[in-house]
Amino acid sequence: METENEPVETPVRGRSRFLFAGLVVAGIVLLTSIRGLLGLYTDWLWFDDINYSDVWTGVLGAQIALSVIFVSVFLVLAWLNLVIADRVAPALRPPGPEEELLDRYHQTLGRRNGLVRFIVALLFALMSGVGVAAQWNDWVLFTNPVDFGQIDPVFGNDLSFYIFRLPFLSFVVSWFFAAFIIIGVLTMSWHYLNGGIRMQTIGRRTTPQVKAHLSVILAILALLKTADYWLDRYGLLTSQQGFARGAFYTDLNANLPAIQLLMLISLLSIGLLVLNIWRRGWALPSVAVGLWALIAIVAGGIYPSAIQQLQVSPDELSREQPFIERNIEATRFGLGLDNVETGDFTYTGAIDRAGLIDQADVFANARLLDPRLVDDFLTLNQQDRRFYDDFADRVDVDRYMIDGELTPVVVGVRELGPSSGESWEQEHAVRTHGYGIVIAPANRTNANGQPDFLVRDAPLVNDIDSLVIDQPQVYFGEGIDRYAVVATTSTEFDYIDGYAYDGTGGVPMSGLFRRLAFAFRFGELEPLISGTLTEDSEILFARDITERARRIAPFLQYDSDPYPVVVDGGISYVIDAYTTSDRLPYGQLADVFQLDGRADLRRNFSYIRNSVKVVVDGYNGTVDFYVVDPEDPIVRSYRQAFDGLFRDIDEMPSEVRDHLRYPEDLFRIQSDTWGRYQLDDASDFFDGILAWNIAENSDEESGGQPIRRLDTSDPGNPVIVSDGTRPIDPYYQITRLPDETETSFVLSRPFTPSGALRELTAYMVARTDRDGGLELRQYVMSAGNNVSVRGPFQIDELLNIDPTISEESTELGRGGSEFLAGNLVLLLVDEAVVYVRPFYVRREPPPESQNAPTEPSVEFVAVVQEDRIGFAPTYAGALAQLFDLTADEAGVLVGATSAPVIDESAGGVIIPSEQPDAMIQLAAIIDKFDEAEEALPDFAEYERLLNEARSDLQNLLASLEDGTATVATPEETLTDEGEA
Repeated sequence: METENEPVETPVRGRSRFLFAGLVVAGIVLLTSIRGLLGLYTDWLWFDDINYSDVWTGVLGAQIALSVIFVSVFLVLAWLNLVIADRVAPALRPPGPEEELLDRYHQTLGRRNGLVRFIVALLFALMSGVGVAAQWNDWVLFTNPVDFGQIDPVFGNDLSFYIFRLPFLSFVVSWFFAAFIIIGVLTMSWHYLNGGIRMQTIGRRTTPQVKAHLSVILAILALLKTADYWLDRYGLLTSQQGFARGAFYTDLNANLPAIQLLMLISLLSIGLLVLNIWRRGWALPSVAVGLWALIAIVAGGIYPSAIQQLQVSPDELSREQPFIERNIEATRFGLGLDNVETGDFTYTGAIDRAGLIDQADVFANARLLDPRLVDDFLTLNQQDRRFYDDFADRVDVDRYMIDGELTPVVVGVRELGPSSGESWEQEHAVRTHGYGIVIAPANRTNANGQPDFLVRDAPLVNDIDSLVIDQPQVYFGEGIDRYAVVATTSTEFDYIDGYAYDGTGGVPMSGLFRRLAFAFRFGELEPLISGTLTEDSEILFARDITERARRIAPFLQYDSDPYPVVVDGGISYVIDAYTTSDRLPYGQLADVFQLDGRADLRRNFSYIRNSVKVVVDGYNGTVDFYVVDPEDPIVRSYRQAFDGLFRDIDEMPSEVRDHLRYPEDLFRIQSDTWGRYQLDDASDFFDGILAWNIAENSDEESGGQPIRRLDTSDPGNPVIVSDGTRPIDPYYQITRLPDETETSFVLSRPFTPSGALRELTAYMVARTDRDGGLELRQYVMSAGNNVSVRGPFQIDELLNIDPTISEESTELGRGGSEFLAGNLVLLLVDEAVVYVRPFYVRREPPPESQNAPTEPSVEFVAVVQEDRIGFAPTYAGALAQLFDLTADEAGVLVGATSAPVIDESAGGVIIPSEQPDAMIQLAAIIDKFDEAEEALPDFAEYERLLNEARSDLQNLLASLEDGTATVATPEETLTDEGEA
């Protein structure tokens, strides 16, 4: 009973609320659709501006075509089955409680049954078919297959069938199977609505016509399952159920026969279901499904398990041996390890003075700058904090010709910093670009132990005569996450007065509609209303170089470490791109867990090729894809599909070709895999005893992170310790390989035996030629006289217990400074192995700037050969100490002194010398070190004298390097001492 205070919900008010809610939903859908359409429009503008619109339309066309085809197929099949359900519906629906519930439906929609039928079929078709667009890449490969020229050992198919055909065929069969299950449920529901199926009735619950109809659908499902079994046979070649990946003994002798038996059962089931069209009962379908399930359990599960336990496990090696050999061969081929060369190197540990001088170029190019510690220095010394980003994770190792010599360098780009919350105009129209590149030789430091910058500062200072940089502005780089607008009324910040962007990387914003489109795309009103824009304004977006390449060619995977190169006076970036597949028969999946978390290659694959080098112009944003492995079938397939996207390596600028390098992500994967797959013999592979591990560093983060700490728990024996171990990261260096006469730029990594032993077992190097060809080479430590070679971890242990290093670290720790271990570099010299490790010091900031970070500097260098250590403030000093060299001889090794003179009559090498003044200065410096020690325990006076001595020594070394001072011969030194 209603009261006066209770409002009455009138039909008009109810309809108004319903209409309002409908309008809100429609508005949201409309806005979303408009934004999506405008996003497509701006994408087209972007692709058209960079001349890759044909690639965009090709990918979009494939997505649309697949969606339309599969939506249409589902729509037809679903609509046809619903029509049949209507046609075979009983003339009179049986009475009962269910009919009372359904009667209202028939009264309301019965006259619109055809429209309802179409709408229901269309809705399910859209849900089932639109997602098929994601399979566009498999479709592109399916329609552009290229032969590998290799046959699988089981079924005799070319490998192209598994890479190009099988993935899409498997998807189609799975999609149709799922589609017919949905259609079956829809059909049953329609029969229920029409009265052909009743759950609560007396007598017959399903009409014969319904049974016949459902029998046809079940027969089609059985046929599709037969096709699925047929394809599953090929899937055994990538099975992971055996000892390794591939079809092993149990797969071929139990799983394959089981699949074949299930195919026969499914065909028998089809016959029974077809027969049931006339029999129209449930007995035959029940027999078919029950028999099928029983065979699947026994043949698909119990039988293979019994074969594995009773036949394989008791004699696994002999059973699996031929399949292990297949796995080794396929994995080597798939991961590019089938052509690893073995270099000529015999370790004896012997190295004489003449051998040292002969290997001077190896010592001179040893890398003293650790890129990860140089990051900190560049950030503090070369970053303009007002506008530019730091150099974190973006310092690369490369090589340049400096004074006529190929020199290892560290390289960083001063890129645009992240958004800082300033006005829209400042963020997008003023702070538009980064500026300049920083280059310093990696094999030397300045007098203060810091990078000796040859290209530096803003405005740019360039001390490399052979390198021209006249366009230092960088609009496209690593990690640039916001768009920029140029040709506005605002003035771009730059170090050149009146500078304005005049490149080709922007999309014109002229016209109200374009501005509206970009406003919707970025969710900001300013592109539409800002007064700084003019009719000539352009917008630069997708400025992260890897994102830019990925938008154009999303079917490639990209290396996690692009690197900058000076090209034609400007700064460009090189990105290594890969083609991959996880369908290679017998190919082991790559171990990708050591890769950077952002790496594209953190995915399953058993086949990989570094087929493409991508060059992105840092000023104009142009993206060029150069094919460096034209034999790769996958890249050949994409070349067929996207004509005009790829270019030949001959078209790559010469300046870029000079700087091609072996990609680190690929080498990390290959070297991780090679530790076991270097074994040819199946029994050795099975045992794993002779496998190798990547050598470990006693640093938690190998390569120079500030992770070492000083353990003072025993006051009488303080030592540097580490908090953990991990495999050594690959590192770039210039070196001369033992069996060659010229230096080359290589990526390298050492191996130790599998297990607890940590001796050096092998050393692997990788390099790239000017055509992008990849070469892998290993040097096995075939030790003579049963002499073992100390591995990196053992070298670290040796350094940790060295009393001189412990003393230095202790004193620095007491003063509040950090003592940091830099990267450990391995050199193959003559018939010996020499290790070089720089030690950095990050000094405590002065009291007036207690929280300010300080720049790390190289203040000590350790050189180790066998169990002998040279440890000194300079690299030359450490070499002199280790090998008992004169200062001039050590200077030759580090490239600071002219080449030696070979005097056969004198029986060896003579180092030219001129004046004795440097020796006198050195004697004074030694005296000052002695005074510092005598000043203890006055630590303030000790540190003052020590700093003075160190400064004098660094100045002396600098004068020796530039030729303003030289070292006396032993005879002159003796004369001076005698006169004294």
